[in-house]
Amino acid sequence: MDKLFLPVLLGTNRKNRNSVHPARWLVGEMAKRPDIETRLFDVADFDLPHDDYGTEIKDLFPEWRDAIIKADGLVIVTPEYNHGYPGPLKAVIDLLLREYIHKAVAFVGVSAGLWGGTRVIEAMVPMVRELGLAVTFSDLNFPKVQKTFDAEGKLLESAYEKRAQEFLDELVRLTTAPDSPLELVTPSEHLEQYPHCEIVQPAASSWGEGGHFGVWLDVRNAWMQTPLRSAETALEELAERFAHGRRPRLKSGVNAERALQQAARELLLAQASDWPFLLRHGTAGDYPRHRFTDHLAAFHQLVGQLEGVRPWDDAFVAEREFRHPIFPHLDWHLWAKP
Repeated sequence: MDKLFLPVLLGTNRKNRNSVHPARWLVGEMAKRPDIETRLFDVADFDLPHDDYGTEIKDLFPEWRDAIIKADGLVIVTPEYNHGYPGPLKAVIDLLLREYIHKAVAFVGVSAGLWGGTRVIEAMVPMVRELGLAVTFSDLNFPKVQKTFDAEGKLLESAYEKRAQEFLDELVRLTTAPDSPLELVTPSEHLEQYPHCEIVQPAASSWGEGGHFGVWLDVRNAWMQTPLRSAETALEELAERFAHGRRPRLKSGVNAERALQQAARELLLAQASDWPFLLRHGTAGDYPRHRFTDHLAAFHQLVGQLEGVRPWDDAFVAEREFRHPIFPHLDWHLWAKP
């Protein structure tokens, strides 16, 4: 098979750094393998600006950018400084983002103490996952690095030769693993592909106290259900009229579908279980009552405009969209009967 390109990034620019020895030694071990091509990148060679940061300046470092685009995976060699990673390492990693996605990364931890960089790797794992990298299960750790290599970088403990090969074997396996046969689909997409499904009626349950609905039907919040049911019926009727061409006469130029979408959005926000939950426990003052009534009032204002019984107000529609832009692709047709 073709060689995998797995560059190595040395993560510290500190003077008299011991991390350079395991980095250079590992690059040599990788070069011996017929299945790996590699190259050592050193953060000390990056002339990072002091007045800018991140992906906006990635084109100042084309060799690094192009290497990661080409790469099948990445090895990061990092020392542990006060339980964390060196600042220059983070700055170099943050030069890129999209280029990392779905590529494998393996960590080599280095320390003068007993832990071999385990804590710095723990700190880096959530960071590289956020960048889209897939982390190997096993790391390669060099505790007491000053005793593992001599001053010229010669390995003094031969046991690391076997550990390094196992470490690289795992990185190669992760890099060459076949794509998952699973495909993420929405419920609607599944039903389009498999329209004949077994229908079941789940038992009623709740995440509320005791597993029943008493939390949301308490004397302090049960009053909310009647206006919600009325609003739901109003939206269903209005959506059905619009969906089947029975729209009321509105002035020309109005974007009725945009207002209908916002009405549906306001109803969903009014239906949030947070408001009755907070009212029952009394932990947020009048805030949940205000949010509930505000969303219902906006809903009825929009419905009134759509029915032609209130003056059309584009500014009101825009203001509600600005304040509550959740569910940007919400489809109001879902409330219409087929």
